[in-house]
Amino acid sequence: MNQTTILYFEKLVLLIVVLFFLSLVQTQTTQPFITIWKTTVDNEGITIPTNSNSGPYNYTVDWGDGTIDTDQTRDATHRYADAKEYKVKITGGFPHIYFGGREGSDKIHAVT
Repeated sequence: MNQTTILYFEKLVLLIVVLFFLSLVQTQTTQPFITIWKTTVDNEGITIPTNSNSGPYNYTVDWGDGTIDTDQTRDATHRYADAKEYKVKITGGFPHIYFGGREGSDKIHAVT
């Protein structure tokens, strides 16, 4: 190997290492998608609707009542024991919420 090839290889390795660490930093600093939902009767459920045409989903939901569901890849549904307002936090791969005319949009009160 000549000196130019070695220099090129070192720069390539450095670039790969930097990109790897940048991906870790980005993953760790992702802010949650926070929504506020209100149930009106005990034992009422809500569904976080997704759209399979908008990219892959792989997210975690903190339902705001102590329940956390991981590895969600489609719509996520949860039933609440008590009627009240809940702060639901979504983290991970979640392109966007998508009601598309489905029921449930009346239960979501805020997106922060």
